[in-house]
Amino acid sequence: MRKENIVLILWDECKNVFSSSNNKQLKVWLQQLLEIIKKYYDFFYEKVDLEFLKFVVKISVDDYFVGTNGDDFELRAKSYIQQEIISIEDIWVILSQLIWDLTVPVTNKVCPFCQCDNLVLLTDKNEKWIYEFCENCFWTSKDEIQIMRPDSLFPASKKLLEMNDYRL
Repeated sequence: MRKENIVLILWDECKNVFSSSNNKQLKVWLQQLLEIIKKYYDFFYEKVDLEFLKFVVKISVDDYFVGTNGDDFELRAKSYIQQEIISIEDIWVILSQLIWDLTVPVTNKVCPFCQCDNLVLLTDKNEKWIYEFCENCFWTSKDEIQIMRPDSLFPASKKLLEMNDYRL
């Protein structure tokens, strides 16, 4: 099958999932997004950040606090459905950003640098450390000490947060 056809089929599947989005059933919606990534893994593999792709295919929806950032995912999904011309890279950006936003735990803390109330909790790929990270100014801390942001950070899991007594 030609690449263009696969992209169209993939995008149609994404739009079907987007049309079923529901802010009250974010775990179900996340699972559907993850299934698309797994189904088209080989196709994405050629085009995307492999560290995040490998992280995404290992996600279990029950391992994360889903939807803590307060976004209106139904509204976002409706805006994506309107897009007609799209590439595999565009699809990856949309899906990976949605998965990130659905799984990243947002704290009730305020960034000490920019005062943004959007600090998220991230971890390294080995789930060794928890990092507080401001998605606004990129301020990063480990154990409440500001550091340079390490490469390849991912949303922190429930298990890691509970082991470190983080409360959302």
